[in-house]
Amino acid sequence: AGYGYRLKYEFLQFDGASLEETSIGTIGAYFNVDIGPPHRLSILQHTSGGWAGNQPFHIQPKVALVDAGGNVVSSDSTSIVTAHLTPSLAYDSKVIINTANDATPSIILAEFSQSIEEDERTLYGPGDVIHIDVIFDQEVAIFPSVDNGTL
Repeated sequence: AGYGYRLKYEFLQFDGASLEETSIGTIGAYFNVDIGPPHRLSILQHTSGGWAGNQPFHIQPKVALVDAGGNVVSSDSTSIVTAHLTPSLAYDSKVIINTANDATPSIILAEFSQSIEEDERTLYGPGDVIHIDVIFDQEVAIFPSVDNGTL
């Protein structure tokens, strides 16, 4: 969004192999780009870390309502927005690994599924399920959360 944009049009000549610039061109009339209707909630500033230990983050997150072009919608009194902060992005944050046999298990291998390795995204958020296979150096018992109804 902004004011006073202009488009520059240039005639390009095709010489059989590529496009070449010419001296023919014109500049269009001035126009403005207005901010569109609210489209999504966007994080403008992330927190200073992934875990604050039940304390306020040193750098607080900043979220904003933005239009489809990513421009901040500065005034809107009709949209209802709900944002949730979760303690973990884990699918189940209550997995318990039983280490009753004194020795602390070590992770030998952690492997992501092929679909994650081929995915071009670098950020995942709530609602995304990421499958990871973990192999320990000894037998462990893993107990999922009783909240999800599986054992």
